[in-house]
Amino acid sequence: MSERAQTLADQFEQANQAVIDAVEAAPDDAWSRTCQGEQCTVAALAYHVGSSHKPLVEYMARPLAEGAPLPSISRDQVNAINAENATTRAAVSKEEALAVLRENGAHVTAFLRGLSDDDLDRSAVLPMSGQAMTAGAFIEHVIIGHPRQHLESMRQAME
Repeated sequence: MSERAQTLADQFEQANQAVIDAVEAAPDDAWSRTCQGEQCTVAALAYHVGSSHKPLVEYMARPLAEGAPLPSISRDQVNAINAENATTRAAVSKEEALAVLRENGAHVTAFLRGLSDDDLDRSAVLPMSGQAMTAGAFIEHVIIGHPRQHLESMRQAME
């Protein structure tokens, strides 16, 4: 494992743990509140964060790091999946959200710790944006940035 991969893994663990901590501390009456930016409940958003970890690694970060082809997926497809999950997971329990955050978070951490500098430096054009990005940048901006971004929205809804 590279030092950069270790740093990224640590940053991811901190971001994921911050979401876990927020879920554990969430008052019961805040769990069903709406997160304004995402237009879904705190419950659905917490579950979304955890349930996104593994697919973001397996369908994007791993192929990117390995130099393999990336899946063809549009922003509209992602938005449709997220909208469906917002509805179907609107009343998910804290226990379910915590379980997916922990399980999939461990999967991501193990993946990140196994990367080399060469893996992190590989790049490809991302299907949704049409922009080239290295695996390291994808991990930093998406794998780590995703839970951080949604955590802020969850916190605002729970105030």
